[in-house]
Amino acid sequence: MTDQPAKPMMLPAAPGLCSVCATKHDPMHHGMIAIYELIDPRDNCPRYVGQSVHPERRFSQHIESRDYSNLDKRMWIEEVLRQGCEPQLRIVKWVHPLDADNEENSITH
Repeated sequence: MTDQPAKPMMLPAAPGLCSVCATKHDPMHHGMIAIYELIDPRDNCPRYVGQSVHPERRFSQHIESRDYSNLDKRMWIEEVLRQGCEPQLRIVKWVHPLDADNEENSITH
């Protein structure tokens, strides 16, 4: 592992415009939250769903962390890295903070 933060392999975001102002730009300037998936590059299947104001930064934390509080996720990430691959980050949508938990749960379940 290097000292440099991991750079996420970004997959295309879900199509669409900012839900606040209907323009194409970074929705973070409206205080929106990204609902994202970590994708297994070996089969392109989502393995984890999360939410973050800064999804690229959060992705790096997932890759570099040694936090085993979510053992399944940590073991999956380590297995992918051992095989010379890296999970991919896909932003599913940007949502209002009050909707983030419901949106994340609707994808997870």
